[in-house]
Amino acid sequence: MEFPVTHGMTKAILWSSLITMTVVSLSVSGCAFVQPSKRQPVRARFEPVATVQDLMGAQIDPSADELWDAVAVISSLGVTETRQPRTDQEWSAVRRSALRLIEAAALVATPGRRIGTSSVAAATGELAPAEIQQRVERNPVYFTQFADALRLAALNALRAIDARDTRALMDAGGVIDQACEACHTTYWYPPK
Repeated sequence: MEFPVTHGMTKAILWSSLITMTVVSLSVSGCAFVQPSKRQPVRARFEPVATVQDLMGAQIDPSADELWDAVAVISSLGVTETRQPRTDQEWSAVRRSALRLIEAAALVATPGRRIGTSSVAAATGELAPAEIQQRVERNPVYFTQFADALRLAALNALRAIDARDTRALMDAGGVIDQACEACHTTYWYPPK
């Protein structure tokens, strides 16, 4: 778009003026940051929407399965198969799984997150979500420690992936399994 140059103004000055007027106009029209009132009560910025069951089904279980399946030694009828990431793409895919697991473990421990709403527990041999919720509420710090143990195990998997160390990744997978089972045994399964 051409603007006529008048009174000795150059095109650059005209463009600069146009941009300045646009920014000022946007700021005045409500696009500027508004400071919250100091008198307003402080509320949690993030309220959990997904339940622990949602996170388990959508992020934790699939991510852990991908890590466990990434490294294996399978022997059958005298044939041994070594499964491990080999290409940059395979390593990147496993790395994304580790990152999802790390972040999902932190999300599980978010204060106020509900265990679940469904009654799928009866079919799987687990306690009902309401019973699990009661167990967690009796000792939320312990539940948070289980979630942190999972997060730390997944961090070790991430370090192994970044080092492309398949043995360390397999070891981290074992620790991830232990962290999951310790929490499930404490909260999810009925006492024997």
